[in-house]
Amino acid sequence: MRSLRSSALVVGSSLALASGALAQQAVQWRVEDGGNGHWYAVDTTHSGWTAARERALARGGDLASFETAEEHAWLLPSLPVVTHGYLIGGTQGPGSAAPNTGWRWLTGSEISPALMLADDNPCGNFPPDVEDGQQDFLHWRWDAINPYGDINDGGTCFLLLQSITEWSADCNNDGIVDYGQVQAGLLADDDTNGVPDCCQSESRCVFQAVEWSIPSGGNGHWYQLDGPYFLTWESARKYAESVGGHLVTLTSASEQAFAASVAFASSPAQIDDCWIGAYQELSATDYVEPAGGWRWVTGEPWSFTAWRPDGQPKDVNGSMNVIAATTVASDLLRWVDSTSGHEPGNCQAFVEWSADCNRDGVVDFGQIRSGELLDENGNHTPDCCESAPFCNCPADVDSSGAVNGVDLAAILNTWGTTGGKYPGADINRDGTVDGADLAEVLNSWGACP
Repeated sequence: MRSLRSSALVVGSSLALASGALAQQAVQWRVEDGGNGHWYAVDTTHSGWTAARERALARGGDLASFETAEEHAWLLPSLPVVTHGYLIGGTQGPGSAAPNTGWRWLTGSEISPALMLADDNPCGNFPPDVEDGQQDFLHWRWDAINPYGDINDGGTCFLLLQSITEWSADCNNDGIVDYGQVQAGLLADDDTNGVPDCCQSESRCVFQAVEWSIPSGGNGHWYQLDGPYFLTWESARKYAESVGGHLVTLTSASEQAFAASVAFASSPAQIDDCWIGAYQELSATDYVEPAGGWRWVTGEPWSFTAWRPDGQPKDVNGSMNVIAATTVASDLLRWVDSTSGHEPGNCQAFVEWSADCNRDGVVDFGQIRSGELLDENGNHTPDCCESAPFCNCPADVDSSGAVNGVDLAAILNTWGTTGGKYPGADINRDGTVDGADLAEVLNSWGACP
């Protein structure tokens, strides 16, 4: 199988059995550990091979194909020992002579004879096929006699078994298995079929923003490596502002580390530089080449730096007045000073959302994503902040600055619906305009604070 780089944001856990059909967490064979970047999970439903494969496909994966001895050896310690083992993705082609010809993994590759070891399977060893050519699929089992496991064929006497699902698809061809990006929240999968929504439509697969949450020690801001490749720093800055954010400002080592994890989870195997929100103010009293006069676009203090350890910044003639972040290792993001017209012009915008227009202590971007604040024009700025600063006055349905008869009429006229042309009438966002919304209007009557 082709090796794919792993997602830095998703941390695999052990393949643990749980109640329900599929264990809630999968384990990844990471590339940095010598693996293929694929994900694996136990399906705890007992069924035949065909039904097990249908369930795996419905989740965006397939039955696992252990194409190498290394893959087999890596996964074995993670699997609970269960009676008769697990169904896996090996089949014998139609018309193949029993017992040992025509065997292939579902990926199409031939199955190594070294993996096909005989044991005391009462349904028949591999070889021979004791059911006259009817044992055409595989299961993987082990016991005290053979602690390393072996692969056997099965047929009509085959017991109903659990199975192993493997995810290897990379529908957007970015070098990372889609499953990990979906689990990390970087690609949307609203229909939960295991396939990114963007791959099922005509849209470009744009990675979703990730929150550096306060409970995890973050600042509550959202981060995303986004947009097309911008020729200039200025064009990237304007793009970031057009989507309600700004070019990322990395003011601490912990924020730098989090941003690096976002970048590596979002980008192909090599980041071709990304613009960050740093520039050199040439008129500043502390301006001197190459390290003086640097500023963040937000006006935050300039105290932390993460220059690439090859003598950066290197500019001595005053032409490199902005910063691009680039890679120096598999998990490090470091800075280089650059000209705005960076060649070959392959820098994406690294966007950060930090605005809190309603001053409620929560970044607006997250409230828009959760549906708490409306953003009907899709510019990542709450509508209530654009029309009037009354986001803290949710009963002001028409954003007039006061809760009055117009808002009451909106409630009554959309009663029992989701709000229709007045989506804000569903004040508590429970899906229906009802008495709770009416009570909110009556209790908030008068001018907004």
